[in-house]
Amino acid sequence: MIWQKKITQATEELFASQDKFSDGLEFAAAIHNVIAELAGSDDVYKELKDDSTRQALNLYPRVKKSDPGTRQPSCCCFEGSCSRQHS
Repeated sequence: MIWQKKITQATEELFASQDKFSDGLEFAAAIHNVIAELAGSDDVYKELKDDSTRQALNLYPRVKKSDPGTRQPSCCCFEGSCSRQHS
């Protein structure tokens, strides 16, 4: 919980100096960098993304059953670059 307090404090400090950033994207990147540094992770959303992927894969069999034309999921299919023919 200590790191959460540090993240909150650092984010509040960034908000206080918000006018130093040229646009919202730069400001958002600064907040993300602070969170990543304090959390000790380059991918602070990894757990959330992994959980979302698990939920989607658990749901897939029901979707497949309701629409037999649905392709089998894989990384390349999710990115839209799959050239394989799925049955």
